[in-house]
Amino acid sequence: VANLGKCQDRDTLVIRTVPYPLVDAGVPNTICYDGTTILRGTTNASQFVWAPANVLANPNSLQTSTFSLKQTTNFTLTVRDTLGCPKPVTDVVTITVRPAISVFAGNDTSVVIGQPLQFNGVSNGLIYQWTPGTALSSTSILNPIATYRSTSLPAGQDVITYVLKASTPEGCEG
Repeated sequence: VANLGKCQDRDTLVIRTVPYPLVDAGVPNTICYDGTTILRGTTNASQFVWAPANVLANPNSLQTSTFSLKQTTNFTLTVRDTLGCPKPVTDVVTITVRPAISVFAGNDTSVVIGQPLQFNGVSNGLIYQWTPGTALSSTSILNPIATYRSTSLPAGQDVITYVLKASTPEGCEG
């Protein structure tokens, strides 16, 4: 309302609010070294793009797969709409990459029947499996003790080869 002496005028202004678009980059995930995963974003916006684009099959799709990842990466989903809100809105999802699983079962050695032998496995895995389990104190620890008896190996056999497999709860293995 404006007054100038006895003159008066009035005007109205209507403000229409436009909400920011909604964006969800999805749930975090943990994958194995050099593995791939699928990103699943959701939005009500009309335009969207993932970054970094160089490790994605299609950065302009809400659902896209990654190329082989070698390090933990934060993926950003940036969205815009055409309904009057020019400001971009983003959400981030972290894909954690487990380091490559390294495994060393130890050096080849000789042993005296009846004398314990400490295995010296080395690994950055979390779950261990020795095969075969012949003469081992445990097949599920990194450094079991083996004690051989004259009956530990089949007749005429004097060599045994062990394999150490290490893995993580996500299924990464070496």
